[in-house]
Amino acid sequence: PHLVALCGDQVVGWCDIVRYTKSTMVHRGAVSMGLLDNFRGQGLGSALLTQAMAMSWAAGFKRIELIVRGDNQHALALYRKAGFAQESLRRKAFLVDGHYYDLIDMAILHPDLETHEATQ
Repeated sequence: PHLVALCGDQVVGWCDIVRYTKSTMVHRGAVSMGLLDNFRGQGLGSALLTQAMAMSWAAGFKRIELIVRGDNQHALALYRKAGFAQESLRRKAFLVDGHYYDLIDMAILHPDLETHEATQ
């Protein structure tokens, strides 16, 4: 799925979940999203992510994952609220303008897969 949020004719936000193409990974998808600064904090990111996830589950995805900068507290809160769990921390893995940032790997499993794991 690829969703955009519009304000008039202007794209103010987007969210997509791209399926991996390798045969052993086609059950997985990776989230990318962004919002213009003045459209943050209004629930738009949550709405985009929720809809994209629903579309991904309906399309047969079993795992959705993402990478987020460790200092992006708003994004971390959004992803945690949506049910994503931290899986790993990549220390100083991102370099912007001479500053190093940690990256956090997060993922959520389809509810059927969570149930399947619990019974094994």
